[in-house]
Amino acid sequence: MKEVRIITKDQHKTIVFAAEELKKYLIMMNSDLSVETSENECADIALGLLDETSFDIDTVSVDIKGLCGTIKGSNPRSVLYAVYKYLEKLGVRWLRQGDDGEYIPKNHNFDNDVVSFTETAKYKHRCMCSEGAMSLELFLANIDWCAKAGFNEYYLQGFIPKFMFDRWYKHIGNPLLEKTELSEEQMQEYKDRIEEEIKKRDLIYYTVGHGWHSEPFGITSLVETDNEDLTIPDGIEELLAQLNGKRGIHNKRMANTHLCYSNPRARKGIVDFVVKYCKDHPQMDYVFFPLADNANNHCECEKCSVKTPSDWYVTLMNELDTALEKEGLPAKVVVAVYCDFLWAPTEGKFNNPDRFIYTYAPFHRSIYMHKPSERPLNVKYKDMGKLYSKDELQPYVRNKLTMPQSAEELISFLRAWQNWQDCDSYAHEYYNYVGEQYYDFGSVEFSEIIYDDIKVLPKYKLNGMLACGTQRIFLPTGLGMWSMAKGLWNDEPEFEAVKKEYFDAAFGSESKAFSDYFTYLSKLAHTLPEVPFDKVIEACTKMKDYIGTLDLESMEECHSASIKYALFHCDLIIKQMKAELATAKNDGNIDAAEKEWKDLIHYARANEMTIYYGFDVYQYFLHMGARTGYNGLSKWWKDWDEKDK
Repeated sequence: MKEVRIITKDQHKTIVFAAEELKKYLIMMNSDLSVETSENECADIALGLLDETSFDIDTVSVDIKGLCGTIKGSNPRSVLYAVYKYLEKLGVRWLRQGDDGEYIPKNHNFDNDVVSFTETAKYKHRCMCSEGAMSLELFLANIDWCAKAGFNEYYLQGFIPKFMFDRWYKHIGNPLLEKTELSEEQMQEYKDRIEEEIKKRDLIYYTVGHGWHSEPFGITSLVETDNEDLTIPDGIEELLAQLNGKRGIHNKRMANTHLCYSNPRARKGIVDFVVKYCKDHPQMDYVFFPLADNANNHCECEKCSVKTPSDWYVTLMNELDTALEKEGLPAKVVVAVYCDFLWAPTEGKFNNPDRFIYTYAPFHRSIYMHKPSERPLNVKYKDMGKLYSKDELQPYVRNKLTMPQSAEELISFLRAWQNWQDCDSYAHEYYNYVGEQYYDFGSVEFSEIIYDDIKVLPKYKLNGMLACGTQRIFLPTGLGMWSMAKGLWNDEPEFEAVKKEYFDAAFGSESKAFSDYFTYLSKLAHTLPEVPFDKVIEACTKMKDYIGTLDLESMEECHSASIKYALFHCDLIIKQMKAELATAKNDGNIDAAEKEWKDLIHYARANEMTIYYGFDVYQYFLHMGARTGYNGLSKWWKDWDEKDK
């Protein structure tokens, strides 16, 4: 039995964890190895920091012959990445969350291996943002996969992630699973566990987001839906935005209710609250700082009206910066360029631009939502034409804005911010949030759009991307997230090479068959929403028959699991097509097609635990109405009780 000793020259917990990960995977690749980790100087493989270190630039360096050499990084997180990159060079792949998403070559002979390389991640910001229906286990699996995939930032939304926990533990829309009520104390305990795993991997940690404008004033932001019962504490109503002559909760949601930002008391309440939060939560690296959500909901009072929302935003940010500086708090502040805040400031500057990062969040950009005749031609950033000049952009008119949708116009608004004052910037994209991940059945064109978008980010001075969307996005495959992770680390390879690497690792000897199949499904989906239902059903049925000829029991677990995901997806799409076809024949009447919709919903519900890591049933049906145009569906699926079947 060959003995291998691994030492950690720095005892940072992430470097120690990196050594444990290296030990685990070396043994999985060859069970005849005996691997030990230690702190003494006598070792075969040494893990440590490069001479030149950096907090947020990730450089990895590996120099190993056989099983002797060094693994280094520019920070503790990068040492962990270096371990994973080394293992990738030896054939290991992390294709999706969970143990069956790992491909580990077995009985590997390390004797003749020569692995020597130094790489720096191309993009500074490679961020995963939590969304969807999530359990604690799902969060932990996602964080583990994110580090293996090379993401360096993690954004956990909310003071506690109540929305995501409630969707899962209450099993909203799935009465077949037993519901659990978590207390806020339990949710906080779970959040503490999540934070431990984030920091264990030394990921840059973002938190909160929407809520800074409400929690300081005793109004909860932990309500996802319309709420008739929100009460306004005494003395707070005067701080709320005035719309149509009245101050109060806008459209029954505090999440959509801005404050009267001209009121110094409102701004001071926010600033004091954020400063205290930063002091109490030193594990947080970035303060994610959007204000209320939605558009056309800003205060119309006489004092607020003398400045644009973005000008008041800058005023607030400068006051926050002064307070953080006074307390010696280093947290960066992420400024959300979206909704009404797309319109750049017209006066002043950030007093300390190094404190701030622009997150360009084109929430209204759509790549699949429209009929082809209505869809903007420039769905890809690489296909964009000339940017708009400042004078060509639609002017800001308080609460009477039409949100831009074309990529040219949206990027032009960002450019106006950058011209006002240049700051570190990245794209905040919603590929996996607004349902577009379900519009491309094969997920191949969708993945290519993501990869191509990343390639042109530098052209618009965007240094990376935040992926806002469900974490369970590995059905029918994980190609979309794989393409994002690969592109953010190194976007030089062509997409076809990235695609081939994924399918080879996910499906082994069946790689070409499944690559061709999913590519064909993508082509059929290009004409959304005029889907050729019969051709989609025919393709899925043929693939089901083909899978029936395969001996899954003899395959590697990773390959058989990928095929089982594909089999579930075949049935799901067949049922979806039948439901859509029946609805289309009845002029969009989902009640007339009730039997087919209930068959689809029951199938997804009954199999949710089978595809637990890869497919978010809540998010799928939430956005299915938008995809199909059947607006009643998004609520209908939640209300249908299986007892009525």
